[in-house]
Amino acid sequence: LLSAVTLRNPENFSGPDVGTVWIDEAALLTEPAAAFHEMMSRLRHPYAAFYQMLLTTTPRGLHGVIKLVHDAIADGCDDYALVHAPTTVNQANLRPGYISDISRGMSARLARQMLGGEIVEWAGSIYSPEFHGVESVADLGQFRPAWRPRSRRGSRLALGIDWGANWPAAVFVELGEDGIDLIFDEVIPDQLGGAEPFLRQVIKRLRQRWNLRPGDIDLIRADPNPPEDLKVCRTMFPGVTCRRLPRRIAESVRYGIDVVRGRLLDSNGKRWLLLHPDLKKSTSHRSVYESFVAYRWATRYAGVDGRTLIDQPIKGTYDHQMDAVRYLIASERMTRRSDQYVVRRHAGS
Repeated sequence: LLSAVTLRNPENFSGPDVGTVWIDEAALLTEPAAAFHEMMSRLRHPYAAFYQMLLTTTPRGLHGVIKLVHDAIADGCDDYALVHAPTTVNQANLRPGYISDISRGMSARLARQMLGGEIVEWAGSIYSPEFHGVESVADLGQFRPAWRPRSRRGSRLALGIDWGANWPAAVFVELGEDGIDLIFDEVIPDQLGGAEPFLRQVIKRLRQRWNLRPGDIDLIRADPNPPEDLKVCRTMFPGVTCRRLPRRIAESVRYGIDVVRGRLLDSNGKRWLLLHPDLKKSTSHRSVYESFVAYRWATRYAGVDGRTLIDQPIKGTYDHQMDAVRYLIASERMTRRSDQYVVRRHAGS
């Protein structure tokens, strides 16, 4: 007799006696300790020849049940075994081109996890090692000796905006037709509340630093909340496409971060997202350059391993610039359809 259940609430499975338990995607358990111990307690069917528990999953760091099994093996317990296998071992059962399609746009770290089956630690700096203090800074000579916005043929100018409670942030990005994007400026006012005064500073920066008008911007990706701020943005940038975030980007911070990682450094070692050299000179501790370095995951002390990673970054100093980057880059440059990552070269593609 086979029975399929959800472990969203492990206590719902209290009662049945079984001989074998198989938990798929075990790394995604919301209550890993409770689920593991509840399932373990069900292994007591009186007619079972032997008892076994199988945990299959794409690893997501050394946390939850993966850490429990890992630590048990480290302690010399012979009842546990850990097997790693890359996606390539199953290539005969996959459609042609599957691995190359799904790896397109992935960061090297994500490819090691999703395709290599490795246990990759996610704690610490969110964008390290993809962001590099030297290699992620553009050599403007590779674009043009006297680079200016729109100097690359077919490029588009875009704004990424996070309204912030008190610390709004905006990044100015040139989206290249060749797929290479350049963050060339930013606005990071301190303790400035309200969309209208903030956008006045954005427009002032465009005019004074780059001799650009609001109408020179091709598109804006902004935090959809609060909705009234988005209305103010459309009023102050008339005729500019101000798009809502795709649902996937709005609902999943982790997904957007994975997209940005792949742009900073993909699995083939190519950098698609670069910073203008002047951004490195900023004296603000909230600059986009500093934020790429200091942006970190939040952790809490709980669960089977005593330290369970939360799928959310630390809120506060650095998240506003990083949100502005994520809203724009993740929305414009990558989408996921079914099992494929598809790089979007143009807005209409």
